[in-house]
Order: sequence, then C-alpha cells, then structure tokens
Amino acid sequence: MLLALDTSTERLGLALFDGHRVLTEVVWHAGRHHTQELAPWIHRILEANDLRPQDLEVIAVATGPGSFTGLRVGMSVAKAMALALRLHLVGVFSLDVTAAGTPHYPHRLLLAVLPMGRGRLAAGWYRWRRDHWHAEGTPFLATPEELLKRIAEPTLVSGEMSLDVRQILGQSPFVHLLPPPLDVRRPSWLAHLAWERWKKGLVDDPVTLTPYYLSQASEPTRSSGI
Repeated sequence: MLLALDTSTERLGLALFDGHRVLTEVVWHAGRHHTQELAPWIHRILEANDLRPQDLEVIAVATGPGSFTGLRVGMSVAKAMALALRLHLVGVFSLDVTAAGTPHYPHRLLLAVLPMGRGRLAAGWYRWRRDHWHAEGTPFLATPEELLKRIAEPTLVSGEMSLDVRQILGQSPFVHLLPPPLDVRRPSWLAHLAWERWKKGLVDDPVTLTPYYLSQASEPTRSSGI
C-alpha cells in the first residue's frame, strides 16, 4: 500500500494506491494551513480504508518545485513517517505529476506549470514520445507574459492556473488551454509514478532527500518514465 502526499502549492492532495486501484484521492485548497491540515487528513483516509500507518509499504512525496512552506511540511511528514515506520520513500518531481495527468494531443508540446507566488509560474517543457510525456530542458521561473514570448509552436499548457493567468496565456494563437478539471494536479498520478519507481527499486534516502525550490543550480531527481 502506498500513500502519496502533494503539498507543492496551496492546493493539497493525498492518495492511497495499492498498485491496481486508487482507494482514496482527496484534493483541496489548504491555503497556508498545510501544517494543521495534513496529518488529520492522513488519519482520516487511513481510517476510512480500515488501515493503520503500519499497513503502508511506501510513502511518495512531491519534491517540488513549489512553495517553500508547503514543500517543507510535506517533505518533513513523509520523511518522518518513512523513518518511524520503516517505509520506502519515493520523491517525484511536481511538474512530472502535472505532465503525467495531461492527455496527449498530437503535434503539440506540453508546458506544465504551477504557481510560485509573486505572479510567477514554475514551468517545464515536455514532449510526447512513445506512450508518455518526456521532460525536455531545465525547469524555469517566468511570469505569464514571459511565457508567451517562449511559446512559438502549438503548445498545451497544463497545471494549476488562476483566471488571470489563463486569460493572459489564452491570448496566444499557439496556446491550447485544457478545461479546468484537467488542470488539477492529481495525487493519484503521483502515486502511480512513485509505484513504478518503487517496483524498479528506485527509492530515496529519507535522510538526504530534499525539496527542489527551483532556485538551486542542480537538476532535480525525476520519476522514471517522465
């Protein structure tokens, strides 16, 4: 059994996954109350499925980019549970979660985004090859206006966006915005990506795993297959 935690932004998500079924998935706007809300919700979804923390095998966590506080809270809880319960820990890049849940549209790039505050977005390019989206290049920070200057061919833009951001990006003839329900960064995709990594033995060290804040010079660790 795998528990997935995504605290990358003010939208918080949890999922329980057994490798075949998503048993529970919850996504809600937590604002800046991750510390107060995360642990009670973990307890609720375990209790709703008649599970104890000891019944878990793996814990997955979104590693960023994202808000400093949100990532710190999610990472701290995931690492504490992994160490205390001797669980395997798998970190997954947050933009990879957005990309994984985006449908494929032929002959279009994908630009996955999430809000970073101060009018900026974290963004990363993806291209469809074989049966999934593959990351291309290094993630970057940009305002919506700066993103418009980078988009020069038919492009899907997917991810958590405000109405203002959608209106700005929608000005480009090259931009294809998905319906808002498809913009939700779903923790079930985080669970799926982490499960695939875990089956391959690709796990992270709870002591050394750190959030990716996008200001770091080093490349983030990505989930396999994305």
